[in-house]
Amino acid sequence: MKLNRLTLFFLINISGMLFGKNLSILSSGSINNIELLDVYLHEYNGHSIAIIPGGLGGTNFVDVSDPTDLQVFGSYTAQYCDFGRLYAWSAKMNVAYGAGRDCGIHVVDISNLEQPVLINTIQDNTYEDNVRYEHTSVRNNLMFAARHQFGIEIFNIDNPEEPQRIVSYPTDNAWATIAIGPYLYVADGAFGIKVLEISIPILPSVVAEISTSGTAKDVDIFGNYLFVAVGAAGVDMFDITNPENPVFVDNYNTTGYASRVSVNESIVAVSDWDDVEVLSFSVDGLELTGYKNTGGRVMALAMSGNTIFSAEWMEMTVFEYGPVQGPDIDFSKRKIEFPRVNQGNNHSEFFLLENNGPSQLNINGININSSDFLINYDNVVLPAYTSQQVEVIYTPQGNPWSTYVEFFTNDLDESYNQLWFTGNYPYGPMPGDPAPDFTLPIVNGSGDLSLSDLSGDPVVIAFFTAW
Repeated sequence: MKLNRLTLFFLINISGMLFGKNLSILSSGSINNIELLDVYLHEYNGHSIAIIPGGLGGTNFVDVSDPTDLQVFGSYTAQYCDFGRLYAWSAKMNVAYGAGRDCGIHVVDISNLEQPVLINTIQDNTYEDNVRYEHTSVRNNLMFAARHQFGIEIFNIDNPEEPQRIVSYPTDNAWATIAIGPYLYVADGAFGIKVLEISIPILPSVVAEISTSGTAKDVDIFGNYLFVAVGAAGVDMFDITNPENPVFVDNYNTTGYASRVSVNESIVAVSDWDDVEVLSFSVDGLELTGYKNTGGRVMALAMSGNTIFSAEWMEMTVFEYGPVQGPDIDFSKRKIEFPRVNQGNNHSEFFLLENNGPSQLNINGININSSDFLINYDNVVLPAYTSQQVEVIYTPQGNPWSTYVEFFTNDLDESYNQLWFTGNYPYGPMPGDPAPDFTLPIVNGSGDLSLSDLSGDPVVIAFFTAW
């Protein structure tokens, strides 16, 4: 059967022949809220729950006891916070602590998961705004709050209805914390890791400062090893046998942007923006042993045993780490964006179609709904642990400029897949178009600057934003 033009080039994937990619999908779908931001796993009153905040729709409390069938117990919308949004949670017993940046920390009774109840809100009136409670963590009777350039705060939560602020301690850009024994490890952004001795919580003191390979965003610990998500630089591993003298072991530079890490006794799961990656670790360091790109935007994850719960912006995906049974389809990219192509011309882009499973992958069909993206296809099989380079040719002829492509295969957990192709954007400029002239005020100076003033010079325009 022919569906226009596609050229397939067969390649042997040498690295893939050494091992399968070891991630199977147990379930995937919506959990009512969207723009998912984080995952926190908690055991309480016989329930295995995940606390999952969303940019829209508040925070959901989800029953994850059956990872193949997630069920929402209830939800919590943070009153007086933009869109009811909180960013990260921790919990002890029947009380959960949600960090809301400028909206403070919401202390919520979750005794009844169907109807969580606000019991207190922690604010700091020292500053008029930008209090920036980014992340909370809990150990024993203490709660730790990371506040970016406003440092970390330690609270006594013996009485959760009235948490008592014990001390504030300065940091440069605290993103997250984890406490083990008498030590608190702080992910301090571009300034690496700070290790605080907190045996007397009211008198914390820095006993070590560690440079990291990139921006320290998240931390987790197993045994004598500390793992740090370091953004565009991937994951760092340190030996903390002596917490006051951590020793760098290894860095693994992931393909995207590592924002969260979650560890068990042998592997590190990484939320890496464009995929989930799994690294095995030993005294020798880190090695990639699993990955899966579902096409979602992987914001955060948490792991229980070998089960990985991945917050992928619009939906939750649950993976099981272990040898894959049967064929296993993967794509090097799920979206291809073509540059502008003039009428009468064409342009080619490529992606890698992979079979990372131990048996043959059958491509049973490919459907596409725009003839501007040309595909030639005959029935194709991919032997175990091999891949094929796929060429896609875009020839604009006035048909839909954006389309999805459907792949139907014999993959046991992904028999149906979608890829997105986009061509000439009809509503405004796109990469490859001449830049229109514009004028902006000069920062820390006077007057204006026009783009045309810089004609002939390289110009970089950087925009910064965050949730």
